[in-house]
Amino acid sequence: MNTTPSRALRTLYLNLPDFNNNHIAVYDVLLHYLKCGYAWPSMGDIQMEAGVGETTATSAIKTLRKYELIKSFLPNGKSRTYSVKVPIDDPDVFYAKYPEALAEREKRSQIIRERSSRTSHRQRNRCSCGTQEGGAFREKRL
Repeated sequence: MNTTPSRALRTLYLNLPDFNNNHIAVYDVLLHYLKCGYAWPSMGDIQMEAGVGETTATSAIKTLRKYELIKSFLPNGKSRTYSVKVPIDDPDVFYAKYPEALAEREKRSQIIRERSSRTSHRQRNRCSCGTQEGGAFREKRL
């Protein structure tokens, strides 16, 4: 397994409504600790290296399990152990499995298109000479 987070986490999984950069950070920490197919970092290590608090780390682990990116188990009462899975990187397979991600992606794309088509405040307030109206270079009226 590659030990860097897959581009799929950014291009596909971030479209899931309950998936964000904290999940990618926790996934990356688990990859960092991966040895012989398993990782067993402490919750403190996950928090420190991902830059998140305990609640966020715990929630991220639940979400990573929900989307089958990790499995976790507690062997014989020892440290929690994680098996890190490869993300789905085929968009057709991903969106077939998680149609809510496609809906979220389309919603975000629409918002971005609307924002980019709006005239910005600066563009609206420019005079024909290219300076801001009311700025330091305003023409004096005679």
